[in-house]
Amino acid sequence: MVDFTTAPSRRRRVKPSTTAAGEPLAPCCYPRGRRAKIDSMARVKIEEIIDHLSSEMRGALADALSEVAPDADVDEDDLFRAFKKAVYRRCSIWENVPDQYVESR
Repeated sequence: MVDFTTAPSRRRRVKPSTTAAGEPLAPCCYPRGRRAKIDSMARVKIEEIIDHLSSEMRGALADALSEVAPDADVDEDDLFRAFKKAVYRRCSIWENVPDQYVESR
């Protein structure tokens, strides 16, 4: 019969919670036992943020396009619509954002 009370304990290696550059890891990369840190992240509705900042983003996209491809003749509105579609396809409706990037008033 095996005595389990004297079995050697196996310690799991704990992964760091930040990258080498000091940035926080993505939620899927946190080691077990760190759920509290993940649960404390703010949730933002990415579609609403893009719509709220649409005029600023539209201008920034046009500036970036003219810098990267100065000869491109693209309508600013068409570019922004394509950008929004791409974001909606790649992101969830609600995205988790570290608390350090959100300030509530």
